[in-house]
Amino acid sequence: MMKYWTIRARIVGSFAVVVALVLVMGIVAYTRLENGQKRDRPVQRHRPWAKYSSDLQTLIWENYALTQRTPCRRKSRDGEVGGAAQKQPVTRG
Repeated sequence: MMKYWTIRARIVGSFAVVVALVLVMGIVAYTRLENGQKRDRPVQRHRPWAKYSSDLQTLIWENYALTQRTPCRRKSRDGEVGGAAQKQPVTRG
């Protein structure tokens, strides 16, 4: 049957099949996500510590990110602040 289709019809048909598959996958994913959220609601309602634990973990990650972004300000061996001592320029003479 597809043997008599033009190239244009084959391309349009293939595109339609891909779009249909994407829509089906989206619908399946959405329904599974909804079912998961419905199952988790009783846990969220009866376990308030779960929210506090999640909030604490978020704060820990934010603090970690800040420590990685802020440079360490400590004294080096020669007393300068900011890490390693500055190298002396090389003079050629």
